[in-house]
Amino acid sequence: MNSEQFRLLGIESDYFAADGSFVRVPEEVLASLAAILTAPGQPFFADFDEVFTIAPEMVSLISVGGVLSRCAAAYLLDEKGNSLPYSFVMMEGERIELPPLPAGYYTLELHGAHQMRRCLVIVAPQRVYQPEALRRGERLSGINVQLYSLRSAHNWGIGDLGDLRRLVADFAADGIDFLGINPLHALFTTRPNWASPYSPSSRRWLNPIYLDVGGMPLFQTSPSAQAWFSDAETQAILQRLREADWVDYAQVMALKMRALRLIFHDFDAQEMFADSREAFAEFLQRGGRDLRLFATFEALDHYFYAQTASIPFSEDSVGWLGWPEAYRYPGSAAVQAFAVSHEADIRFYMWLQWLMAEQLDILRLACHEAGMNLRLYGDLAVGVSRGGADTWMHREMYCLQVSVGAPPDELGPAGQNWNLPPLHPQRLKRSGYRVFIEMLRANMRVYGILRIDHVMALCRLWWIAYGNNANFGAYVRYPLADLMAILSLESHRERCVVVGEDLGIVPEEMRKALRDYGVYSYSVMYFNQNDGYYWMPEDYHDQSLAVLSTHDLPPL
Repeated sequence: MNSEQFRLLGIESDYFAADGSFVRVPEEVLASLAAILTAPGQPFFADFDEVFTIAPEMVSLISVGGVLSRCAAAYLLDEKGNSLPYSFVMMEGERIELPPLPAGYYTLELHGAHQMRRCLVIVAPQRVYQPEALRRGERLSGINVQLYSLRSAHNWGIGDLGDLRRLVADFAADGIDFLGINPLHALFTTRPNWASPYSPSSRRWLNPIYLDVGGMPLFQTSPSAQAWFSDAETQAILQRLREADWVDYAQVMALKMRALRLIFHDFDAQEMFADSREAFAEFLQRGGRDLRLFATFEALDHYFYAQTASIPFSEDSVGWLGWPEAYRYPGSAAVQAFAVSHEADIRFYMWLQWLMAEQLDILRLACHEAGMNLRLYGDLAVGVSRGGADTWMHREMYCLQVSVGAPPDELGPAGQNWNLPPLHPQRLKRSGYRVFIEMLRANMRVYGILRIDHVMALCRLWWIAYGNNANFGAYVRYPLADLMAILSLESHRERCVVVGEDLGIVPEEMRKALRDYGVYSYSVMYFNQNDGYYWMPEDYHDQSLAVLSTHDLPPL
């Protein structure tokens, strides 16, 4: 392949390093990544042939000649599949005119004599959501906490959502506008000691270790759970976990899961919980197939972990990577048979997600009532673990033979390999970005501010073929214009402020996109100095979130 062919695949054959030097990527690296991008992989059925982004409530001209020549008719559909009134006129240059449309996602069907093409039309505001206070130029302040580190007389050895609710009340009284926390992404409940929220099983679903079990009305009225909780042995374990110097993730998870299993048994069987079961049923309907698949993953992972718990931990065998081959595909006959015979377990893991959603809704209301209108400031990890639920559910969307990271720079002279497989950029686009959209929605529902870790991933990612060193990689590009439009649209729908963690090597087009869309830059005090003095608050750009430190740096 030549450089033009690599470019068409989105692979950059050279780049500028952090020190400004020009680096040409070795031919063998380019060839290996090209082979991965063009490999057949898992079966994939494209939903769209092309994607267009336009501004809302404006007449727009889009060029369709490259999608379907000699288009004879076109139809416009909304997100529910309803056909919209639309008069098709082909204009000079094989362009068609779209009427003014409100923000949203639309399908444009182009029909020729013997074929049809489907295009996704993203109608997005030109800037991300900003609340009135920020539009007026006010400066707002927040405090960041690591939720797991909170201590209280209420929790069970790890900070939980009940602690967070009490913290909101305390800080809001002092005029704090938002409260930042670590990612709440679902990790591996079979491996609670593998606790980094930046190597999650799923970025869409949540980690039940943060449930405030003791504060649950279901817990307080469950006869089975109350009998267990009053036992002297249970109380001794609880006391030991509360007094420990370090979070004992394995023991905390075991204690909470024991309680939750008992509550769930009563919840499913007793008449007193009938109203709660109706609310749960509505949650299941909203969650649909993806929720059920995630819970099926959880049930399978626990089932196979029980058989292999004595085997030493390895990232190469975590999650579905360590299951028998027949269970590694969600649509397999083995998985379907397992789901039938383990329905109660699957229902339990869906129930845990419902509990998390319920407690987060209560927390949202507490923020509002306390006057903390920006609520929680959350963090979105850059990727997911190879063996996690997201890759199992959407295998065709990920390049599992690759890890993402960063090229060598001052902080990492050997480069960085994060052991996170990237999404396939072309497949992501032709799927209509469904995985990306659902992931953003799930996080923006929870938070009033969302920080996107390594925001440069919207533009390009450093790909490292599996088994190579971090410096033996290349940048692979992503559809920046489409992803920024989606980010803007979803932020408005959920009324969520967006912060982009833009540390490291940031291409100018990424910086421009962040400025143009009003995404807040992430300014770390350690890195901002003039003549040996740290910046004063007034020195920071209006479009920035100024912080003392990050999860990657020492505390102040």
